[in-house]
Amino acid sequence: MKAKPLIAASPGAHDVITHLAARDDALGAVEVWPILRRVEAPKSEPWDAPLDVQSGASVHAQLARLIAKRIRAMIDAREAVWDKDARAPRPMHAGDVLALVRKRGALFYELIKAFKREGMPVAGADRMVLHNELAVEDCLALMRVALDPADDLSLACVLKGPWLNLDDDDRDLLPLAENRARGETLWSRLMASADPRYAVAQDFARALAARAGADAFSFLSWALETPDAAGATGWEKSSPASAPKRAILWKNCCSARSSPAPSPRLRCSAFSTMSKSTPLRSSANLKAHRARCG
Repeated sequence: MKAKPLIAASPGAHDVITHLAARDDALGAVEVWPILRRVEAPKSEPWDAPLDVQSGASVHAQLARLIAKRIRAMIDAREAVWDKDARAPRPMHAGDVLALVRKRGALFYELIKAFKREGMPVAGADRMVLHNELAVEDCLALMRVALDPADDLSLACVLKGPWLNLDDDDRDLLPLAENRARGETLWSRLMASADPRYAVAQDFARALAARAGADAFSFLSWALETPDAAGATGWEKSSPASAPKRAILWKNCCSARSSPAPSPRLRCSAFSTMSKSTPLRSSANLKAHRARCG
């Protein structure tokens, strides 16, 4: 091609690009929104505002909120969409929404949170890396404490986590952790405490240790299904993050069904979840009447 001279001529027929609409009888529109600018965050001392706390002023968070409010308004106004089965218009619902992004980055997760804040049912992430999810880390902390009660860090995570909510460091954790003798574990200090505010934590920690020999699916089912004194189950605790919990439960259920050997024990399951970064595709996005992101 380099040796051939250029010819002044009109484009050939194979160079003409024509767009053929698959549904040329359906109505549609494209909205072009203005570019959002990052809002300058007010100055604050790092001690008062940790650097890893999101302020909600990022461009991704702003755009996600605007999109969610726009969709919420369309649903509330009962805007019509074409029902291909009924061959007639009908009011739209959340299941008619599909949010497509270039990559599963910050905007992707901000959209899921914004949809939930607007009260819309959302299928959540269509795929996820399990060990990157905070809800999965909460479940893994339960496994670690069951396997090794002397693991102070994991026990502290369980105490501060959604199952016990002892999240005030000064009031809840420091009385247990400070001034311990050499070799004294957080577990032993917790079990020796006569403070009534730790009574629920003591019972829960004992129940974890008693299930150290259980298979992963049974252990997670117990942790997620057993109600507490207020009647809340593990599914309802930190409810916006229920999709990762379903994913790790489903993963261990499939492992148990596909293996002719006994179901994997906690140690194998925890190690597998922490070491593998393979994205797990979720079937939750197939449920009807839920907004989807992908």
